[in-house]
Amino acid sequence: GHVSVILGSLPYEFIAEEFGIPGAITGFEPVDLLLGIISVLKQIESGQPRVDIAYPRMVKREGNLVARRLMDRVFEVADGEWRGFGIIPGSALILREKKMDAVEKFSMDTSSSWENKNCRCGDVVKGAIEPPECPLFRKVCSPEKPMGPCMVSVEGSCLIHYKYGDVEWIA
Repeated sequence: GHVSVILGSLPYEFIAEEFGIPGAITGFEPVDLLLGIISVLKQIESGQPRVDIAYPRMVKREGNLVARRLMDRVFEVADGEWRGFGIIPGSALILREKKMDAVEKFSMDTSSSWENKNCRCGDVVKGAIEPPECPLFRKVCSPEKPMGPCMVSVEGSCLIHYKYGDVEWIA
């Protein structure tokens, strides 16, 4: 949704073209999500994978060109460290102006960060485990006392599972 408002659908099209995986860009409203699900189901049924924009009031194929030009002026591509995945070359954006970068300006050491050693957020993000498989989940980790980012963010897998994961779905 919100990332695609800026980027458009072009950066994702290789997924359908090279790997044959259907996709849809949606907004966050229930109707947007349903349109995205319908789009993917139709692609599966027809055997024609692509990336559909099921959020046309906000997302254009080419994205927001003004915003993209501004981003190119302000940021540059760098290697980035991602929770659960390690360092991925060319996956992060950093400020071009080093004098505006707090890490540079204040000589901050970012080589390590404090994390609870038992927090399995990285494995949750990768899909290797479900949130209840984390030894901290619902024991010492809760929305009131989060032990990791997956419980802090309203979009976090653990928070969502904490709130809605025990619901029995009617099949």
